[in-house]
Amino acid sequence: MTPTTPVLLAIVLNLQAALQAITAPTYFNTVKATSVVLDPVALDVVSTTELLFLVVGHRIEVIGPRLFTSRPVSIKIQRRIVIEAVLDAPGTDFAHKLTAIQQLVADVETALTVDVTRGGFALDTRVEDETPYVGLANQSRCYVEIPVDVTFGRKYGQP
Repeated sequence: MTPTTPVLLAIVLNLQAALQAITAPTYFNTVKATSVVLDPVALDVVSTTELLFLVVGHRIEVIGPRLFTSRPVSIKIQRRIVIEAVLDAPGTDFAHKLTAIQQLVADVETALTVDVTRGGFALDTRVEDETPYVGLANQSRCYVEIPVDVTFGRKYGQP
């Protein structure tokens, strides 16, 4: 599902800007995101020179029904925007790789909770539990999916 409504697109662009602001030493991670893109890419072919690569906005899922508020012309919508990341965690230690993933998840949560209204377009933003994928000991690349639940409202008939 791609961003189709102007409100949803504005939220995704705000998420992208918030993720691009991840820098050290404000955050746990010592590496700034070298790329935060909206377009889907094959994450397995990301350049090995990039230490952290984030994709946001190409996986958007419906997580709740559209609810009409007390005003019949207003609706509340819930979407899950999945942030996908590839990061480099050199070494053979499994715990080191999980630590790198947890630091990235902490960075994402810290960056996204600065403004949970996504610039006034959302009612709430929640970072949910991540799904880490750690390769074999001889592979330094890690992959993680970080779901972000966003609730927003709009007038019915005015997407």
